[in-house]
Amino acid sequence: MSNWKNNIENWDKVSKEVADLYLKQSELVLKEQTKTAELISLRTDRLLGISLTFATLILGYVVSKSISAWSNDVFVNSSVFAIIILGYCVTMLVKNLKPYEIRIAGETPRIISDNQFIDNDYTSEEQYVLLILNQINNYQDRIDLNKANNATRTKRNSKVLQVLTFLPISLILGLILTLFFR
Repeated sequence: MSNWKNNIENWDKVSKEVADLYLKQSELVLKEQTKTAELISLRTDRLLGISLTFATLILGYVVSKSISAWSNDVFVNSSVFAIIILGYCVTMLVKNLKPYEIRIAGETPRIISDNQFIDNDYTSEEQYVLLILNQINNYQDRIDLNKANNATRTKRNSKVLQVLTFLPISLILGLILTLFFR
């Protein structure tokens, strides 16, 4: 969480309308980050499905071959390299599926129905502005957390995509290995 707090010293000069605008803009960013987290999860699910499908097919092929045929079969040797690549990808994708924290817009009544916003000498408009400014601080903390979580999960997906591009190279490595053992 960030340590950011708004630096508005003359908060009594902030009108209700301006405070509303601050809140709406903060909510927009928070909602977009929530959508981004959903898209990352969807992409992770798809990549994991593709990786597991290939890994299962390749593993089935390798297991179906007799051990004596392994050193002479280009596809078996290629499959071993492919399984290593796919194993890394699945490991990274599973990390993205583990529970992660995402903060959403809105506030629980326990937070906003606090005496500090009600039992004071401020007018109702001043109370409203103070509540909005407090909420903006809370939203900034949420935005910072969501941004960090989304960046980590996106980075994992990007690594998986980069590593998957090496999958065709496993055929070349398998061919080299087969020729080496002949």
